[in-house]
Amino acid sequence: MSYMLFSPEAQKAFWDAMHPDTRALFELLEKKERFTHNFDETPELFIKMAAILPDVAMLPMDSKNQELLVKMIPLMTSMPLMQSIFAVHWLNDCAKDSPIGWGTLIYLEALNIQNNIPNHIHYAMAKAMVARIKTVMQARQAMGMASNWPLKAS
Repeated sequence: MSYMLFSPEAQKAFWDAMHPDTRALFELLEKKERFTHNFDETPELFIKMAAILPDVAMLPMDSKNQELLVKMIPLMTSMPLMQSIFAVHWLNDCAKDSPIGWGTLIYLEALNIQNNIPNHIHYAMAKAMVARIKTVMQARQAMGMASNWPLKAS
């Protein structure tokens, strides 16, 4: 089941729920990326990532797991833009009883590295992740797609 999380079919189902203009924007941005791996090129990366995400989503969100947040940054950033955004959304959606999800925590850790630790080993990946999430937030605002975005229910 976890294999299906990043399969082209699962991605298609998630992104087909978006407005066509939104999907086209992210497809265009993703095509410009040159630092990521894709499912066809390295299916084992996506299979392993899909297998660990459910375990990550079940971990308690506490300071003991901060190192895991940092380790997730290069993994999440190695995926194409749309799969990475899906992973952030999926991790946040799993946080049913928490006001903040693992996806957001990973983003916040990346933001901390970008803003405060320029010599960090994952600085470039953290910077890329922050840029991706900021792009999503700006696109949501610019396109008025708040009603189309599958957000966690309040």
